[in-house]
Amino acid sequence: MTQTATHTPWRVEDCVLPMNAALEPSMMVEMDENGEETRNDFAAIAGDTAWQQAEIARCQANPWYWRINYVVTMNEHWVEDGWRGPYRRWPATEHGRSYAHVLFTEMHTAWPKSRQQMVTWLVGTQMLGDALFTGGRLYMIQSKREKDAKKVLGRVRGVYDRMRTLAPWLVPALVRDEASELKWANESTMMAVPEGATYVQSHTPAWWFADELQLQAEAEVALQAALPACQRISLVGTAEYGYFYQQFLSEKEAAR
Repeated sequence: MTQTATHTPWRVEDCVLPMNAALEPSMMVEMDENGEETRNDFAAIAGDTAWQQAEIARCQANPWYWRINYVVTMNEHWVEDGWRGPYRRWPATEHGRSYAHVLFTEMHTAWPKSRQQMVTWLVGTQMLGDALFTGGRLYMIQSKREKDAKKVLGRVRGVYDRMRTLAPWLVPALVRDEASELKWANESTMMAVPEGATYVQSHTPAWWFADELQLQAEAEVALQAALPACQRISLVGTAEYGYFYQQFLSEKEAAR
C-alpha cells in the first residue's frame, strides 16, 4: 500500500505545535538482553490498515510526531561519533524540538550552521514532510554550486527511501527521480539549483531553502526576489563575515 494525496497542509493553525507535542517517539522496536526482538511496532502495523490510517492522520496533524517516529537520518561521521551504524531516527531532544517549533511556526527563518545542530537536515526533512502531506507545491534547494544543492536533495531522497522502507503506507510514490528534481504522485516537486536570483524569480517556489548562503554571490538579490514570491524562506549559513553575517548575525553578536 502507498499513501495517496490527501492535500492536508501542515498549517500552524491546524496542527499540534512541536513544543506542545510529546517529546519521545511511540513507534518502537525493542530488544531483550540477548538481542531478540520483543516489540516491533513497524512490523505490527504493516498488516493493520486501521492503524495505518490512524498514523497517517496523526502525522498530518503533528509534525514533531512524524519527525521523531519516521525520519531516519544518516551520519557520515558515525564511526568517530561512536555510533553502531550510520542510521538513526531523529533525536528526541528538547533543543531539537525547539528548533523544529521555530521552523514550523515562523515563515521566514535564518540559521547559523554547525554539524551538531543538524540545521540542513532539519530544514530538508521539514520540507520533505510538507511535500508529502500537502501535495501540489514546489520546493527549491539552492546552494553555491548545483552539485552542493544536489547533495542536500540526495539527503532528502535518502530520508524518503528509508521512510518508504519503514512505512510504505505513509508516503506517496515518486514519479520523477532525478539528481536535481524529485516529484511525487501527489504533485509536490523538490528541485536543486545553483546560486542565482533568476531561479527564484522564474520558478516562484512555495518554500525556498538557501543553504550555505554566505557563499552565494547573489544572495541579497535572490532574497529580495523570494520575499514577495515564497510562502516560506529558510536561510542557512556558517557564521562567516559577509552578507549572511551582516544581515542576520551582527546585531546578535553586538548584543552579547
